[in-house]
Amino acid sequence: MKRLKSIFVTLLLSSVFVFSACQNPSSGESTSLISSHQSAEESESSSISISSEQSSSHTSETTSEQTSSISEISSESSEEPFSSSEESSGMSIESQSSSITSEESSAESEDTKMKLTIHSGSFACGENEAVSKSSNNLATIEGKSFESGTFKARISANGSNDAGLIFAADSTAKNYYFVGMNSTSGSRLILVKHHNGADVELGGCYVTAGYNYSANIEIKVEYLNGDIKCFFDDKMFIYRVDEEPLAGTCIGLKSKNKGTEYTEISISNEQNFKEYETLIIGHSYMELWTNYREDLSRFADIFNIGIGGTATTDWIPHKSEVLKYNPKNLIYMIGINDYPRGTSAETIVNNIKQLIDPVIAELTETKVCLVSVNQCVTHTDYKQEILETNTLLKTYVNSNDRLLYANIDNAFLDDSGNPIDSCFVDGLHPTEASYKVIAQAIYDAFDHKEDIRSTLIIGHSYMDNWKGQCVSDLSNYENVTNIGVGMTNSLYWTNKISEIASYKPSKLIYMTGINDIPHGVENRTLYTHLKKVLVEIHDTIEDVEVCLLSIPQVPMFYDEYREKINEANNYYKKLAVDLDYVQYGDLDEAYLNEDGTPNSDCFSDGLHPLMSEYGVIVDAINEAFEGINQPTEEDIYVEVDNVEYQEETATAFVNDLNVNNPSVNWLFDGNTIKTTGTGMALSNETYSNFDLVYNADILTSDNPYFSGDCKKGIIFGGEITENSFKGYFLSVGEEWLEVCYSDGTTAYKCAFIDGLNLCSAHANIRLSVTGQNCQITYGDGVSVGTYFSGATTSFRLYNYSGGSIGLICEEEITTTFEFKEVVARSSEDDDKSAFLLNDLSTTGNKNEGNDFVIDSSIKTITTSSNDGYLISNDNYTNFDIGVKLTSTNAVNPFFYHVAQEAILFGGAYVDGKYSGYAITFDKTTWIEVVYIDGNNNNACTFIDGWNIEFLNKDLVLSVSSSNVYLSMLDGTAIPNTFNGNSSISIDNYNGGKIGILSYDGEPSTYILNSFIYSN
Repeated sequence: MKRLKSIFVTLLLSSVFVFSACQNPSSGESTSLISSHQSAEESESSSISISSEQSSSHTSETTSEQTSSISEISSESSEEPFSSSEESSGMSIESQSSSITSEESSAESEDTKMKLTIHSGSFACGENEAVSKSSNNLATIEGKSFESGTFKARISANGSNDAGLIFAADSTAKNYYFVGMNSTSGSRLILVKHHNGADVELGGCYVTAGYNYSANIEIKVEYLNGDIKCFFDDKMFIYRVDEEPLAGTCIGLKSKNKGTEYTEISISNEQNFKEYETLIIGHSYMELWTNYREDLSRFADIFNIGIGGTATTDWIPHKSEVLKYNPKNLIYMIGINDYPRGTSAETIVNNIKQLIDPVIAELTETKVCLVSVNQCVTHTDYKQEILETNTLLKTYVNSNDRLLYANIDNAFLDDSGNPIDSCFVDGLHPTEASYKVIAQAIYDAFDHKEDIRSTLIIGHSYMDNWKGQCVSDLSNYENVTNIGVGMTNSLYWTNKISEIASYKPSKLIYMTGINDIPHGVENRTLYTHLKKVLVEIHDTIEDVEVCLLSIPQVPMFYDEYREKINEANNYYKKLAVDLDYVQYGDLDEAYLNEDGTPNSDCFSDGLHPLMSEYGVIVDAINEAFEGINQPTEEDIYVEVDNVEYQEETATAFVNDLNVNNPSVNWLFDGNTIKTTGTGMALSNETYSNFDLVYNADILTSDNPYFSGDCKKGIIFGGEITENSFKGYFLSVGEEWLEVCYSDGTTAYKCAFIDGLNLCSAHANIRLSVTGQNCQITYGDGVSVGTYFSGATTSFRLYNYSGGSIGLICEEEITTTFEFKEVVARSSEDDDKSAFLLNDLSTTGNKNEGNDFVIDSSIKTITTSSNDGYLISNDNYTNFDIGVKLTSTNAVNPFFYHVAQEAILFGGAYVDGKYSGYAITFDKTTWIEVVYIDGNNNNACTFIDGWNIEFLNKDLVLSVSSSNVYLSMLDGTAIPNTFNGNSSISIDNYNGGKIGILSYDGEPSTYILNSFIYSN
């Protein structure tokens, strides 16, 4: 295209030179400056021609300035953004015939040029070539269109520029699809639908970190009635189906800037998209793998669409493209670009799952090979993160037989565990030789899908602190994985057995107990905790070998607990003798002086060994697995009479808690959690409906109503945020109890929801959450007092949908929480729909002749064409009722002020008349809250209303105190309700009867999805 520019300038300067350059030396026939002469048949079938104005009006008999085969056409205001009038009119500009020596030559030259209809800007054009000459350039190609087909061109964008192709355009180019490079991010390919003056992005993706504006790239689109495939250099990076496709058939060019070059413009009525048996995706390692077909020659039908610079989040939107390629084998390498962005290992693997899980679900025969993240020179600061990522990847691969793991974890490391410079061209990207190593790892993964066995390390802070060094310290062990958690005791690991088993360890290294003894855990209890873990792991993985490390004597505990530690180690030896798969890792005297006292120089704080002292632990592990110095019956002086592990009340919940601030000393022991600092702990599991009874021995000193701080208490419905937690918070003071809400944006700041005076301090408090109702009583169920909102039993948690439960302690004191009971109640367990239906069925409050058919087993109420009410015997103040309505009345209550099809609540039925509130329906698009005054004609007064398509939708009407809230059954808010508010307040609401009104002479069916109440 640079040649195109040069020729165009030369035409302006020297007509004689141009004329001679256009002649065939032997025949005198005129030829194109850009491409060779085409036959008449080719020209008619495929060429794109355009004629242009003469470049000059001066002519002579011997040397006339000729019109080039590249000519310029433009709109009247090509340098300015086109207006709506210009856009709608469009213009086709054709040149007048110029005087040249051969009229035949001139005509042939004109026939090879494109003809454009300009809608904005201007273009200089040649045969299948064009260059934009101003800003905001938009044109359609005359004589070329398709309802389905392929349109492509090579494009140089000339700077940050919306430059690409349009298709399915109407004749005025007011509506079209655009595919091209995006002006706001030069390495991003986008698909945009321009319709009725608005742009809607249908798809977008990064094409490569190496893209630059001057690059000459091919953009191609294959189109069929809303089915759109967009290609960048022959790789399909966008696949979308537009459910409301545009009706146009025109195609064209669009460029925001001057100087965008289009060459090799091609149009075909055919589509040639090809599926591949093996597809490669991922970051720059994949994109730069130029020899992949040679290195992976066993995969005959293979294609690579790797994108340089991509992270895991960039590939999540590519699910539709991967599925469209329909691979039988998918090779995916990703992650190396995530670490500099601060992405955690857990998030990386979760992002990978978001792409791969749907792929293996929809492509039921496809195998996915995940290539591990390798250590490299440029990423030595992320060694631990890479290790953790690969550990989680292995666990993920073990979860599905169609997931494979290509292990290059340590492929490019020397004997000291450092990356080898010569394996990389730039410290990051592999050499040709290194790519062959990756290829072999992929072959190995496909050749034998096996469980990825690990050498798994579990235990307390000794193991947790060792994570950065354990791989190199245990380099002779396979797949060393460390999931140690600081400040945990033996009980913690009894609830992690399934997680431990998921790593499928061939060797298990277990160290625990040092946190148990100082906190009063009996050695017999410690023994049962250990035995539970070891036996159940072996029951799951029969060939597992276990190294059970003993408890060393340490300066911090020596004086007070040395005898108890010695006794505990005898229990450990008992396990090693009784269980033939358990080996004893002897640390009994590992850090002792000659006089038998602990050597303080070996410890950083009197408890934890210096990293330089972990060699002692390595020696103990090696000797254990080699069977050296193993205990015998004679070495054991304790007796254990078949003591078995006993499940403790609420321990499943307590041990599900994770400490989110590792600087805090938290100890989990049975139902008790002790803290001696500030921090937070939240459960892994989420709970929607639950009862939780606890006792806080030292209450919070600050009243959160005045301070606005979450200082200490119970978190529920929570989740971790960058600054704090998001969710609800229950705080208990000496004479005060309060429920607050934190939005998570400011550390530990909360907003008041409701509160009450506490009758006495230091009592067991029961927190009960059902649906969106929150109730607080003493542990025995006795009311704690009157809520500040005036509610006597419970109050509402708007938008509550469950979440994690946990603790927060922001004061430098010791707090003990005793969790007496944790019951995760499902909403189904609390569904009282049948109770309500039976209560309705026995009322006798029907109008005479009305036929209400109630079926409690399927929770439905069906009405005939007669009119009447169905009212409960009991009164209800606070409740949730889920209802699906299958038909509606024909009268809009807003205009006619009469209720005909409705849910009744907060009312009374006296002398055959109902008075109270109602949610009433019209057709399928209007819901209204009204008050019925008790007249026979159901006259009603409008309170509030909104448009919603509700027919056959699962709606939930929630009433708490005087607040009315409407949502979907899953808790999703309904838009545009109550003038934009989430709820409305009803004056003088004191509860009352609930019922059904059917008064329009048409049959209808109400289905009660749920009914939950608390009065």
